[in-house]
Amino acid sequence: MADCAYWEYQISLALDGELDPDGGDRLTRHLGECPRCRSVREAFEKSAQAIRTWPIRTLWPD
Repeated sequence: MADCAYWEYQISLALDGELDPDGGDRLTRHLGECPRCRSVREAFEKSAQAIRTWPIRTLWPD
């Protein structure tokens, strides 16, 4: 668990589609072993989903 900060960053990269396949494999293995990081991933996913439902507003109307 000492390296969970590293994995939290990797989770963020994965959710943004920026994690390479090898990194994705390592992350998947880690998530299989670390309940804390699984919880973090779930929280990140819920946050991302909530943000996607927000209405888009323009700052300068046409």
